Amino acid sequence: MPYEDFEFVEPVSWLKCALLKHQIDVNSSKQLQARTTVIPELKNFLERYATSARNELHLEVASKAIHVLRKLPNTEEEDILQKFAKENPKFWMYYGQALTLRGRWLAETCNENSSVIMRDYLEKALDVLKNINGNNDKNYASSVCNAFLAVARYADGQYQSIINYEKSTAYQAKLESIKNSRDQANQLRIKDITDDQRKLHLILTRQADIDQTEVKSVEADKKDFLKKL
Repeated sequence: MPYEDFEFVEPVSWLKCALLKHQIDVNSSKQLQARTTVIPELKNFLERYATSARNELHLEVASKAIHVLRKLPNTEEEDILQKFAKENPKFWMYYGQALTLRGRWLAETCNENSSVIMRDYLEKALDVLKNINGNNDKNYASSVCNAFLAVARYADGQYQSIINYEKSTAYQAKLESIKNSRDQANQLRIKDITDDQRKLHLILTRQADIDQTEVKSVEADKKDFLKKL
């Protein structure tokens, strides 16, 4: 490929790469069948793209492509799942059931982060089952109902847990601490202050920002779990 051609094609090629990468990120926890086709295509494209960039001495562009390539999820799991699916027509239903069961166990034992349990197990199970054409299978209908129920129960439990936490003295004390830190920091926002006062202002501001970030995270989790009910 001539040097001029690469410079002309490069922006369009990178846009294609970005769109494929976005498709993978959006479906990171669902639609495994779709990901098995998108990921290999993107890998092959990035390999060719990096090779062309290197040959034309666009080393920085080639390095960027290789960096994205290394960050792509491993397709080994998807390959194994597809192999099993070809051997057993009901594999995806069993896989969805297994994800639901695993998610429930993790929820009961609290062995994983709540967001991971919901995203990587309970919702993933539901997405897998919803992509199956099993309307005439009673076991399929039962599996879908169980998956919906697992998502709803876990979301409700987490939502109620957050509500109780927001009513706790610890949470109220954190809100009061944020307000006090902001007030003290504002009082120190004058031109003629000592170095110690300047350091105190910085500490108060940072602590208030940290606490405020945690409060926003709790509120975001509450809204997210409420949407899933």
